[in-house]
Amino acid sequence: MRSDAVPAQPARLGKSEWGFLWILTLVNVLNYLDRNVINILVEPMREELGLADWQLGALTGLSFALLYTLAGIPMARVAERTHRPTILAIGVWIWSLSTMACGAAGSFIQLALARGGVGIGEAFGTATSHALVIDRMPRERRATGMAIFSTGMSIGGLLGMAVGGLVADRFGWQMAFYVAGAPGLLLGFVLLLTLRDGRNRTAMAKQPPFSFRDEAARWRVFLKQLSAKRSFPLIALGTASGGLVGHVHSAFFAAFFLRTHRPQLEQLSSQLSAGIGTEIGAIGFLGLVLGLSAGVMGVAGTLAGGYLTDRLARRDVGVFMMIPVYAKFFSIPLSVAALLVADAPTALILVAAMQLARSVSNGPALSSIHALVKPESRPTLAAMFIFVITIVAVGLGPVAVGLLSDGLSSSGLGAVDGLRVALLATELIGVVGAICFLLARPMFVKEAEY
Repeated sequence: MRSDAVPAQPARLGKSEWGFLWILTLVNVLNYLDRNVINILVEPMREELGLADWQLGALTGLSFALLYTLAGIPMARVAERTHRPTILAIGVWIWSLSTMACGAAGSFIQLALARGGVGIGEAFGTATSHALVIDRMPRERRATGMAIFSTGMSIGGLLGMAVGGLVADRFGWQMAFYVAGAPGLLLGFVLLLTLRDGRNRTAMAKQPPFSFRDEAARWRVFLKQLSAKRSFPLIALGTASGGLVGHVHSAFFAAFFLRTHRPQLEQLSSQLSAGIGTEIGAIGFLGLVLGLSAGVMGVAGTLAGGYLTDRLARRDVGVFMMIPVYAKFFSIPLSVAALLVADAPTALILVAAMQLARSVSNGPALSSIHALVKPESRPTLAAMFIFVITIVAVGLGPVAVGLLSDGLSSSGLGAVDGLRVALLATELIGVVGAICFLLARPMFVKEAEY
């Protein structure tokens, strides 16, 4: 698609498309709720189980990411050949039960194994959901469709932090995992009863049986098609860099605020408790505030970014690359300021503003890659894209920052400033991401097919 091409009047979404989209968005909400509930629980887990920061990083990232990425591409290939709503329902059940298993864990190893189960379950669902959304949306509404679907990340993060913190305050961190995992057991049945694949079952049934030779041939064709897209590595790296910063924030911001601002948080939670007549502790208050900032601001930014991209792309598809550049330009200074100010309320306000600015890039970044390949290859491309992001952002990011924090803390900075400096260093990765999107723009304009 040329940069000067003007698409026809955008198609409107019917009731069935909206219903389909909202169900998949709910799946994404529970996906990120179960993935992120651990983030508000890391400090009480650390205190009770005697964990180091690198172990917290491994639990929030690496143990999840390893199995998530290993299972992701094979499950995407299965989804291309079978009934995708069934695959999605199975995934929801696996990650929900594994989240509940985290509540029964009593050691680092047991927690790591349970988090691996969450990764396997979500590997069933993520690429499948992406492909279902893209296939069902008119091409002029794909950024909007992916933006709405992506609000599940923010809403799930909100619920994970808020519900996890409030439940942990009252009943302990173990109960928070049980509460987070339970809704998915019901949702799996809803998916089987309500979702339709949209593809011809007869055509799928006529596909030849699986063979490694055929799979290898398909991979060669797919990789040849993708290798011609010079913008893909830059888009993947740019998105992964943003994901790394975001996942590091999710993994350690709660711990940072509790270590740095606990007296102020306890005072604020006492004031809130007196105002509403219900006892809320520092962890519950922090989870509620961080969850609301990530959820409300994340949803607002994601929807605004999707709408703005679809509107501006009618004249120039290069905006798919430029919106993420602008988002990083505004979000990085806000994040740095939040880590440096001494006042907890000011820091929390800065975090909310940062969440708004950063989330604007979600829709264009996630939908742009699907314009680079043919429709039948999109589940595999989504899985490969998620593989890159998960390895770099989820797997390596939190562990690396945890190791750096441990090293700085033991060198004399202490647990507070050690974590602060490690988080500040992470912001440099966001600059790299902005450069990647900027370099990818002219290539993407030439290579996008839609």
